Amino acid sequence: MMTKELCSSAPFESYLYIYECRSGEEFFKEIKDDDILDLETQVIHWVKDYFGGEAEVDLPLIPGMEGEYFASIKTDFNPPDSVISWESAGFYIKSID
Repeated sequence: MMTKELCSSAPFESYLYIYECRSGEEFFKEIKDDDILDLETQVIHWVKDYFGGEAEVDLPLIPGMEGEYFASIKTDFNPPDSVISWESAGFYIKSID
Protein backbone atom coordinates (compact mmCIF):
# COMPACT_ATOMS: atom_id res chain seq x y z
CA MET A 1 0.00 0.00 0.00
CA MET A 2 1.33 3.44 -0.89
CA THR A 3 1.58 5.49 2.27
CA LYS A 4 3.81 8.30 1.05
CA GLU A 5 2.12 11.24 -0.65
CA LEU A 6 3.36 11.59 -4.21
CA CYS A 7 5.10 14.71 -5.44
CA SER A 8 2.43 17.01 -6.85
CA SER A 9 4.51 18.99 -9.36
CA ALA A 10 6.82 18.06 -12.19
CA PRO A 11 10.52 18.52 -11.46
CA PHE A 12 11.38 18.64 -15.20
CA GLU A 13 9.56 18.98 -18.53
CA SER A 14 10.34 15.32 -19.32
CA TYR A 15 11.59 12.85 -16.74
CA LEU A 16 11.84 9.25 -15.61
CA TYR A 17 9.83 8.70 -12.46
CA ILE A 18 10.73 5.69 -10.29
CA TYR A 19 8.68 4.58 -7.28
CA GLU A 20 10.13 1.99 -4.89
CA CYS A 21 7.04 0.02 -3.87
CA ARG A 22 8.13 -1.19 -0.40
CA SER A 23 9.57 2.04 0.99
CA GLY A 24 7.55 4.54 -1.01
CA GLU A 25 10.75 6.33 -2.00
CA GLU A 26 10.59 8.34 -5.24
CA PHE A 27 13.34 9.04 -7.74
CA PHE A 28 13.44 11.50 -10.63
CA LYS A 29 15.83 11.58 -13.59
CA GLU A 30 15.62 14.34 -16.16
CA ILE A 31 15.22 13.25 -19.76
CA LYS A 32 16.88 15.74 -22.08
CA ASP A 33 15.62 16.60 -25.58
CA ASP A 34 18.18 14.32 -27.25
CA ASP A 35 17.54 11.32 -24.94
CA ILE A 36 15.52 8.33 -26.11
CA LEU A 37 11.92 8.22 -24.85
CA ASP A 38 12.07 4.48 -24.27
CA LEU A 39 11.20 3.20 -20.81
CA GLU A 40 13.37 0.09 -20.89
CA THR A 41 16.43 2.08 -21.97
CA GLN A 42 15.84 4.76 -19.33
CA VAL A 43 15.27 2.20 -16.53
CA ILE A 44 18.43 0.26 -17.46
CA HIS A 45 20.48 3.49 -17.29
CA TRP A 46 18.89 4.51 -13.97
CA VAL A 47 19.55 1.11 -12.34
CA LYS A 48 23.16 1.15 -13.54
CA ASP A 49 23.72 4.66 -12.16
CA TYR A 50 21.79 4.21 -8.91
CA PHE A 51 23.26 0.83 -7.96
CA GLY A 52 26.75 1.62 -9.23
CA GLY A 53 26.85 -1.32 -11.62
CA GLU A 54 26.14 -3.86 -8.85
CA ALA A 55 22.60 -4.62 -10.03
CA GLU A 56 20.68 -4.83 -13.27
CA VAL A 57 17.08 -4.85 -14.43
CA ASP A 58 15.47 -8.28 -14.42
CA LEU A 59 13.92 -8.02 -17.89
CA PRO A 60 11.33 -7.93 -19.29
CA LEU A 61 9.53 -4.96 -17.75
CA ILE A 62 6.09 -5.85 -16.38
CA PRO A 63 2.98 -4.05 -17.65
CA GLY A 64 1.12 -2.37 -14.80
CA MET A 65 2.25 -1.64 -11.27
CA GLU A 66 3.75 -5.03 -10.40
CA GLY A 67 7.32 -5.50 -9.23
CA GLU A 68 9.71 -3.99 -6.70
CA TYR A 69 9.72 -0.72 -8.58
CA PHE A 70 7.29 1.18 -10.79
CA ALA A 71 8.65 3.42 -13.55
CA SER A 72 7.05 5.87 -15.91
CA ILE A 73 8.16 8.48 -18.38
CA LYS A 74 6.38 11.79 -17.86
CA THR A 75 6.38 14.57 -20.45
CA ASP A 76 4.92 18.06 -20.85
CA PHE A 77 5.43 18.90 -17.15
CA ASN A 78 2.90 16.25 -16.04
CA PRO A 79 3.30 15.58 -12.30
CA PRO A 80 4.16 12.11 -10.96
CA ASP A 81 0.60 11.54 -9.70
CA SER A 82 -0.85 12.25 -13.17
CA VAL A 83 -2.31 9.26 -15.02
CA ILE A 84 -0.83 10.67 -18.23
CA SER A 85 2.45 8.91 -19.07
CA TRP A 86 4.47 8.34 -22.21
CA GLU A 87 5.08 4.76 -21.03
CA SER A 88 5.00 2.92 -17.69
CA ALA A 89 5.77 -0.51 -16.23
CA GLY A 90 6.92 -2.34 -13.13
CA PHE A 91 10.25 -4.10 -12.74
CA TYR A 92 12.51 -6.11 -10.48
CA ILE A 93 16.25 -5.78 -10.07
CA LYS A 94 18.81 -8.53 -9.61
CA SER A 95 22.37 -8.54 -8.31
CA ILE A 96 25.20 -8.96 -10.76
CA ASP A 97 27.29 -11.96 -9.76
